[in-house]
Amino acid sequence: MLQEVELLSLPHTQLPVAILQLPEEQREQIQQALLKVYPQRIMPRVERARALEQRLRAAVLERGATVAELAPELDELARLEREISELRIEALGRLRELTTAEQFARLTDPEAAEVAP
Repeated sequence: MLQEVELLSLPHTQLPVAILQLPEEQREQIQQALLKVYPQRIMPRVERARALEQRLRAAVLERGATVAELAPELDELARLEREISELRIEALGRLRELTTAEQFARLTDPEAAEVAP
């Protein structure tokens, strides 16, 4: 399921941003450019994908549906997952533009984020 497997292993931008200890102006830029835009674009797709996964699971387990029968739903799930990945990549690109190389490296390295002061 989507909550168990991170698409393309992309880091989420919401939590690590707090770790960066950015200057207020930079935090506000990120808030305006990313956090007020991307979650609203990504989360509805994630919710639709989760609901679709649940329907697919039920169809397979309860009805014994086949791949051929579920082809349209599988195509829709693939489309949603691609859109989610594209939006996350777009958000990371925007974050790269708004941070220094060091800040961005800290953001995208989970180990650095865990030990950040």
